[in-house]
Amino acid sequence: MDKVLLDTTVLCGAFLTRGVNYKLIQLARSAELFEPVISEVVVCEFIEHCRKGMRGIVYSEDDIDDFFTAVKPVLDTENIRRIGIGKELWVDMTKSQRPIGDYLYNLFYSITGRKRDDLLVCLDEEDKKLAAIDSGDIHVMFAAIEHDCDIILTANKDDFPTRLGKIEIIRPQAYYEYLVTITGDV
Repeated sequence: MDKVLLDTTVLCGAFLTRGVNYKLIQLARSAELFEPVISEVVVCEFIEHCRKGMRGIVYSEDDIDDFFTAVKPVLDTENIRRIGIGKELWVDMTKSQRPIGDYLYNLFYSITGRKRDDLLVCLDEEDKKLAAIDSGDIHVMFAAIEHDCDIILTANKDDFPTRLGKIEIIRPQAYYEYLVTITGDV
């Protein structure tokens, strides 16, 4: 079973429409087809987007609470994963010409003090540099590595490397179509 990190774009898309993102969140509720992983930073980003407004509408705390209730247990406190970094950790890294995988491996080692052989595969095959990555998405990549995810599900696929070691970066529509293919109907 795939372990799938849901990016903020998936939560926002599910909140705004009853389209593919919402269908994926509904499937995540049972965790029968894939194991959803949502980090605390992703949840905070989602709440921030709601409070600041999406598509010109600022959403109330009640609107946010109603959404959390509608997608239970996915966004229940005990199911939200903590990660070793916060969103503020990208200071000056966007000027770096180091490969993204090298940066993430060194960051993981500096925070946890552990070396993990499987993190060595995070050295990006394309040698994509940090300067080419949206620094606001580093926490998503780190969470996927830290929680041993197989997939990062995001609408902002272009902001990520094509692969992050063993981790595939997939758009929600493509993953939903894959689930339909393997199950016949979801």
